[in-house]
Amino acid sequence: FICPETGIWSLETAKRKHRYDIMLAAQIATMFWAPKRAADVGCGRGHYCAIFKGCGWPIVDGYEGTPNITSLGVYDNIMILDLSKRHWVAIEYPFVLCLEIGEHIPKKHEQIFIDNVADFASKDLVLSWGVPGQGGTGHFNEQPNDYVIGEFEKRGLKYDGDRSKVLRDVATRKWFKNTLLVFHRQ
Repeated sequence: FICPETGIWSLETAKRKHRYDIMLAAQIATMFWAPKRAADVGCGRGHYCAIFKGCGWPIVDGYEGTPNITSLGVYDNIMILDLSKRHWVAIEYPFVLCLEIGEHIPKKHEQIFIDNVADFASKDLVLSWGVPGQGGTGHFNEQPNDYVIGEFEKRGLKYDGDRSKVLRDVATRKWFKNTLLVFHRQ
């Protein structure tokens, strides 16, 4: 089950559908070596968090909307957060990861979601957002890359095409080949 109002997955759906890309995680860990603090926003079961922590990143916080996700998690430090509602972030995160979340957020909550993610990222953001025609479980809001880039650039994050290409090339999950976007706070 996926909540059509928020895009949040049920625990059962999360158990069956959450995926991660080990090659992508390794490249990110190398490219953005050990920021003081990092967040995975929409972290699912916490695979990327666990990998980054295992690579020596000092503080990695996971945020996920699925209630009780830690019962399935591979990482302890996961906080429940509904990204379709506005949040003000008290912690600065020099690195933020947000993979395949935007397309699950209903269009009416899209700007709130983008504000939330942009506010989390004080320096670097790695984002993917499902593109039109990609398809997938609970994809209510697929958007073209140019649209997503424009929305984040309006919020002070500059798109980095070179780093985006490096991550797309190393990714093994097919959907990341067209959706990975790297941004840097100006």
